[in-house]
Amino acid sequence: MREALEGARASVTTGRDAPEAGAVAADAAARLARERRAWPAPVINATGVILHTNLGRAPLSEASVRAAANAAAEYSDLELDLET
Repeated sequence: MREALEGARASVTTGRDAPEAGAVAADAAARLARERRAWPAPVINATGVILHTNLGRAPLSEASVRAAANAAAEYSDLELDLET
């Protein structure tokens, strides 16, 4: 909202007409939508490169995702020797 208002103020201070309130509100809404967009966003790899480094490498299998989620949900013995 602040950025949208700053843009409107800048228009006025440079001698241009003040933007309509609806235009300022639409600008603020568009800025908010960009900020709230899911990131990283899912995409379709149509590049022809199977393991494209800019597309997050290869997707994990469902079993790998479940295993990672299970390991991350609780404390684990990842770096502990439980026998000592």
